[in-house]
Amino acid sequence: MKAGTPFFTAALFAALAAAHTHATGTVSGATLPSASSNSTLDNSWSQQNNAKRIQELEDEVKALKAQLQAAGDQCSGGGAAPSGPQPVAPTTPPSRESSRPPTPHAPSAYDGPVFSSAEIPSPAPKPSSASLTVSTSVPTFVPDHYAPQPIEETCTTTIRIPRLTSSGAGKVPKNTPFPPSSAASYGGNGTNPTYPPGTASGIIGTATGISTSVPSNYPVGPVNSTSGFATGSASRRSSLPTSSATAQLSCASLCSALTRFNDWDVTPMTCTQLTAGTTVKTPTGQSTVGCAANFTTKVDLCQITLDVKTSGTAHTYMEVWLPNGNSSSWNGRTMNTDNGGLNGCVHYVDMAYVSGLGFAAIGDNAGHNGSSFDGTWTMNNNEAIIDWAWRARHASVDVGKQVVNKFYGEKPNYSYYIGCSAGGAQGMQSAQKFPNDFDGIISGAAASDFNHLQDWNAHFYQLTGGPGNDTFLTLAQWIFVQSYILDQCDEKLDGVDDGILEDPTICDFDASAIPVCSTGETNSTACLTATQIETVKDVFKPVYNGKNLIYPPLLYGAQVDAFRLGLLAGTPQGIPRDFFRGAVYNDSSFDIAKLSEADYTKADQLDDLHGNPSAFNGDLGAFKAAGKKLLAYHGMADPMTSVESHILYVRPEQNADPDWTGYNTQRYYQKVAKTMGLSNTDIDTFMRFFRISGMAHCGVGGISGAGAWQFGQSGAASLATNNIVSNLVNWVEKDEAPETLLGTKFWYDTPSLGIEFERRHCRFPYRTVYKGGDSTKADSWGCEFIDDWQSCEGVTCNTDGTFT
Repeated sequence: MKAGTPFFTAALFAALAAAHTHATGTVSGATLPSASSNSTLDNSWSQQNNAKRIQELEDEVKALKAQLQAAGDQCSGGGAAPSGPQPVAPTTPPSRESSRPPTPHAPSAYDGPVFSSAEIPSPAPKPSSASLTVSTSVPTFVPDHYAPQPIEETCTTTIRIPRLTSSGAGKVPKNTPFPPSSAASYGGNGTNPTYPPGTASGIIGTATGISTSVPSNYPVGPVNSTSGFATGSASRRSSLPTSSATAQLSCASLCSALTRFNDWDVTPMTCTQLTAGTTVKTPTGQSTVGCAANFTTKVDLCQITLDVKTSGTAHTYMEVWLPNGNSSSWNGRTMNTDNGGLNGCVHYVDMAYVSGLGFAAIGDNAGHNGSSFDGTWTMNNNEAIIDWAWRARHASVDVGKQVVNKFYGEKPNYSYYIGCSAGGAQGMQSAQKFPNDFDGIISGAAASDFNHLQDWNAHFYQLTGGPGNDTFLTLAQWIFVQSYILDQCDEKLDGVDDGILEDPTICDFDASAIPVCSTGETNSTACLTATQIETVKDVFKPVYNGKNLIYPPLLYGAQVDAFRLGLLAGTPQGIPRDFFRGAVYNDSSFDIAKLSEADYTKADQLDDLHGNPSAFNGDLGAFKAAGKKLLAYHGMADPMTSVESHILYVRPEQNADPDWTGYNTQRYYQKVAKTMGLSNTDIDTFMRFFRISGMAHCGVGGISGAGAWQFGQSGAASLATNNIVSNLVNWVEKDEAPETLLGTKFWYDTPSLGIEFERRHCRFPYRTVYKGGDSTKADSWGCEFIDDWQSCEGVTCNTDGTFT
């Protein structure tokens, strides 16, 4: 079937022709919820804003139906390509005058590949192979993971009536009306963050009363208050590229063969054969918060579970997933995965992802069972803290490679690592402490300088207080602040009015531009009190211990998601609370709300005892000398770990004009340059750092961001040709280093709706800049060198001129 041929069935056209859209009442005989049911949106607000929207949605559905009808039945290979004018995707950014995101029309202008095989070279001679390419005028849903074996391809067409809001804190007009019930009562509690229901803000949510339906005799997805799906399918087979490696043992016999391990006391527990598509529940005892309650395998594999004794009192649980569907399932490589936060579980999302790419996947629970925000296990348990900091991961690397050797009869040709947040920091830790563990490392949004990160997390509650305090801002008020940040630092700095701050480190936001409320006026979304404006100023300042920097500031534009994830929601955060109660003081009564500079110092003094969870050593000399490679990335709208924590500051003197120039991964890059005396071109030979505009924390978990944040990172696979995993493999094995990362933003973060825009993210110390033309096209953006990237003057470093 030739590229550009759409795959639709005649049955689908008939079904879609019968579909109709309404705001309330009935659709094709089905009763739908009214705008007042199952929603926190105010009725009058919903009805007022939905009236015009309904007509727009009906027009869009008509356009989609027309294009589907013209496409013909192509899934079986017959029929003709559509002719005549086709609806195209909007190419202009959303207007500030509208509170809703742009509407995804059927984008016939999109003719690039929706899915292609991952271009990961084989260490052994690569066998001849055929590459599967699907190109359509209306995007079809296609798999986002490369499976190195023949697969059954399902041709699917989806029509989704878009919701009123989208993910990411993007463009928000100043005068957007906010439903009265949507702002004050939502946010994280520091232990289990909650997400707010829909608002007119561009923040993720739902609005009732907009739906679609299809005839009862046609298979559909859920019909609810936000969207309906009409899906038709047909199948054909295609072989995807494979690489060579043959299992020497059956999965059933592997456990009995694992009788001896070098350097570690290991007990194999289970060896289980799993077929592709198997849904497996998380093992008993593992946390389900941040770990997934169940997971689905992408390929046939042998799942091995093991217990590893790491000290006299400590153990870690680990798993190894060995692709074995056929003689060429394994690509000759291993990929270790790790967790975010204080998670104590195998990172199953990434295990499924990388095993689907042909890697032997290795993961561990960091020496404990627990969730992202639960650190109670640190109480009187220093051995477990050391396991979490580095030992469990290092053990899993050694043991995992021995399992691979036993199963396949050969050692892996290359070993890799992928992780984000605390997992990103653990990748940095490996580069610093065990440079020979991995040939290549992907470190995302690294929670490095971990002790100081917890000082920073805890200080937000001290700034905002709880709901009801005069210093506190609601979610709606932080969204209101966002509109002023965008006015000052979006188009005026990067040339494109798209709700994305391309480089917030050069934003000099003036909070005094925010209107001051009249006396007695509170909880307004049209003004702030003088006290609240001071809170806004304080939230965007660094944290100091004396005159030296502890942690850089929250980035402008990240404050909305910071509220949603709990940092600004008016409750103490779970990770710093439990870390100081357990790891630092072994005192369950310690009050994190009273954290002081003395406590900052105490945690620093215990870093060596804890196994150096700080992971902030700037000497990567051994890693460089061994020829290893590190790809780091960090979202420029990250609310959880400031990208600047990777530049350094001293406390500005009174009346000084602070110049916030850079943030955590960026600061680490600069520390490496300072420690090793290297230029950026020297660092480029072994470490490359990419700043991802508009990306929130790791780009997953419902907090993805308004930018082009999908590029195959941890837990978020993208188009294979734009994949950071492929980038790293090519750099390590072919010496082809990536100059940029090509990021994709799908309509409503849904690949089946097609590409909204793409952007080339530049490596530091280059800044991504708009060159002109269609801003949704990657080629409209280039890279500009930052001349003063190494500057250490005034407020950009410590009082003695050093980086800490």
